[in-house]
Amino acid sequence: MIGLKPYCGVRSSKRQSLSEQIKSRVSSPCSSGRRGPHNIKAEMKAHDLAYDLTLAALLIITPLAFGAVHIWAFSLAEILSFSLLAIWAVKVMLDPGFAFDRRLLPLAVAAALFISFVLSTLIPMPRGAVSALSPSAHELYRQAIDGYAQINSTEYISRALSVAPHMTLKSLLKTISYMAVFFSAAHELRDEARAKRVVLLVLAVGFLEAVYGLTLFFHSKLSILGYERTKAGGAWGTYVNKNHFAGYVGMAALLGLGHLMGQSPRPDRARSIRQYLSGFFKSARSTVTSLYLVAIAFMVLGVSFSSSRMGIAALLSSVALMAAMLAASRRKRTVMLLITALLAISILLSVFGIGHVKNRFQGVWDNALGNRLEIWESTIELSRDYPVIGSGLGTYSSVFQLYAPEGLSSLTRQAHNDYLELLAETGAAGVLIVYVALIYFIYLVSRNWLACSKKHGRHMAALGALSAVFYILVFSLTDFNLQIPANAYLFFISCALAHALLSDTPEAGLSGAAPPATRWKTRTSAIMLLCALVPLMALSALQWRAESTFPAERSFIRADDPLRITSP
Repeated sequence: MIGLKPYCGVRSSKRQSLSEQIKSRVSSPCSSGRRGPHNIKAEMKAHDLAYDLTLAALLIITPLAFGAVHIWAFSLAEILSFSLLAIWAVKVMLDPGFAFDRRLLPLAVAAALFISFVLSTLIPMPRGAVSALSPSAHELYRQAIDGYAQINSTEYISRALSVAPHMTLKSLLKTISYMAVFFSAAHELRDEARAKRVVLLVLAVGFLEAVYGLTLFFHSKLSILGYERTKAGGAWGTYVNKNHFAGYVGMAALLGLGHLMGQSPRPDRARSIRQYLSGFFKSARSTVTSLYLVAIAFMVLGVSFSSSRMGIAALLSSVALMAAMLAASRRKRTVMLLITALLAISILLSVFGIGHVKNRFQGVWDNALGNRLEIWESTIELSRDYPVIGSGLGTYSSVFQLYAPEGLSSLTRQAHNDYLELLAETGAAGVLIVYVALIYFIYLVSRNWLACSKKHGRHMAALGALSAVFYILVFSLTDFNLQIPANAYLFFISCALAHALLSDTPEAGLSGAAPPATRWKTRTSAIMLLCALVPLMALSALQWRAESTFPAERSFIRADDPLRITSP
């Protein structure tokens, strides 16, 4: 493998003999298991097909099912996500030459730490431990549970650090499913053809969402796929909330823009900027490229007519980031192409939606933002009461009711800021794990992107994926897109694409991949992973029972009335 230096002396000979053993097993049809090279290739193709079809089902179902906010929808999405990881684990077990990308090891460690941390908040503890680790939770239990604080109580009462364990478990299942999609896709989508198919599928779904949303907007229909919508204004598509519609189509547009730039002529093949742009627009006359342009244009209009101010600002910021990254890599011609795209976006907004956008931005400091400011202040107060461990993952909607200011709707379930909500739910411990992992990922992908330049198509597609990630990170400052399963899945798939498309290049250092482990280690790890997935799938399949087991949760489930959909 590129970048791997052999060991010296005896260790080198041992490694060489192990490599020869693996090669002999693969090449010999009479080897252990009687699997020849053709059989192995056929098995790998079958697993790739199963993985691609499952991923396609996830990408199609989640946005069309109202963003997968209903319990049946995100339970199905979790099962599909765990199935992706199971298919990948089986492939790892059967592939004798599998090599885990050790650059993902810090992220895997962070994921394991975060899961362990959340699980620790679900363990029932005695009153003394709860009082020491989370005084606010102890005080809440003392007020809510009769006899909890009585020293001479004959009944042993223990509680978890999470104030709503069933909601923490539900959120933990979602989080693990996001991790399953990321780690499996980060390895599976190294194949440029497979990554391209994923981007095209997202582009198609985003285009259909945009067309449907714009159609409903211009016809002033208050319905979503036949269901009644209680609030008008803006393009919504199949989403309950216009901001989440803007979040999805915005990510899809940026992925499509990166792919479109990858189809343009290589900068070093053009003699001048004029010839480069001329060559690109000549290629734009082809049917396929024209379809890309039309799809991206509709999605940009979808963001505009969604009336999502932060969506528009995040989209422009993401395009500016693409231009800055290209300028840093000294791709002046591609920067000019991106500036042209930015001008085209501005023209679309000015011709079709400038009045709509202007009216929305004139009211930036209206009641909507005013309510957000009140929510943020109350959320900061909540996080001060739960500084280290938080109130528990997924418990914000329950605990916030104790901090909501007067006059604010009691149905407020999100902080409208994913960063503040994470701080309130997981405290400094959870935030530290997540932020360190996020900073490491951005550093890793940005470094690899600036180092890689030979494979133009992969390079531009990875930039589009990185911009989609940045888009949601900016959007999350004033909204909660990452709390919507459909958008969260697309976010983590974009993260996986950004890494995978830059992993299979010499400049990025394929030395990041670890040498193939012995077969017994690979099989043992894969079997352990498969065993862990069985209870996770079972929990996801039986998750609907939470409504009957915990009746109080019904007030926190979105759209629990199937005949009526309400805005979060």
